[in-house]
Amino acid sequence: MLILGITGNIGSGKSTACEILKGMKGYIINADELSHEVILRGKPAFDEILAEVDSNILADDGEIDRKRLGAIVFSDAEKLKKLTRIVHKYVIEETRGKIGLIKRNPGEYKFITIDGPLLFEAGMEKLCHYTILVSASEKTRLERVVKRDGLTFDDARKRSRSRKDTDEYSDAVDFIITNDRDFETLNEQVKRCVESLI
Repeated sequence: MLILGITGNIGSGKSTACEILKGMKGYIINADELSHEVILRGKPAFDEILAEVDSNILADDGEIDRKRLGAIVFSDAEKLKKLTRIVHKYVIEETRGKIGLIKRNPGEYKFITIDGPLLFEAGMEKLCHYTILVSASEKTRLERVVKRDGLTFDDARKRSRSRKDTDEYSDAVDFIITNDRDFETLNEQVKRCVESLI
């Protein structure tokens, strides 16, 4: 079964592209959602994070307080590196499991898509047959984030620039979809790209 990897900056329209792929009978594996799941109590990354990153990060309910964890790792590069290594390892493991499950029981699904903002940083592109970058100009991306999240333009810019610019991967990906226009244009590009592969 065809496995696609899709990545893109905040506000690029990557999530919208994934919704289009879902409508084309694509099974979507959301790496961001998995990264939140693998750190839950009882999940494999939980104890490792407490042991290797910081043990003073639990909320009252016994779960990892993600805000507290974020404050710690974003002020300590070594702890951020450890956290990233742990989380990526388990996200890849979970992704492999989901891929295996869908391959054995495809049902209505025609292909699999890994939705990964950190697709290349996590090494998840190695699981894919093809990779797609959804790209948009910074102005367009910031306008979308301001509208979607109710942020000021400055806050949206800070949030965007705190993440690695996925456009740096334009030479590494197989396809680039430019999303500076309307939904219909994006829809047409996504469908044309994927239909040529499946």
